[in-house]
Amino acid sequence: MSSNDLVAVSVVVPCYRCKETIERAVASVMGQTQVPAELILVDDQSGDGSLDLLKLIQSKYGCNQIKVVSLTVNQGAASARNAGWDVATQPYVAFLDADDAWHPLKIEIQLEWMLKHPGAALTGHACQIVMMSEKMILKITR
Repeated sequence: MSSNDLVAVSVVVPCYRCKETIERAVASVMGQTQVPAELILVDDQSGDGSLDLLKLIQSKYGCNQIKVVSLTVNQGAASARNAGWDVATQPYVAFLDADDAWHPLKIEIQLEWMLKHPGAALTGHACQIVMMSEKMILKITR
């Protein structure tokens, strides 16, 4: 994918002991219909090998759009988000938790809305909670 195909969005993902879920989160960002110009993965001093996995993911995608930031002290998700925002280079910033995933149209829909409403500083959206067990899938839309 060329940099001309990317949209002006930085995605920040705070990561703390995220080895079990981060690949799904990253795949949901990289699988967007409008792919963000950068994905910033911030390791919050996980200490469990998560940082090594983040670097592996970065090399797996073989692109410069994934940045890995490593905090020297565990500071919590809010500080990790702020650290990612500090290195973001795009005019729009989106946040995704390491244990979540996005619908493939998320960036396309929200960016289009933001561009049509230049006075808006912040936007959000409804979410769908999916809980799976061996016997059922429960979907709740908020």
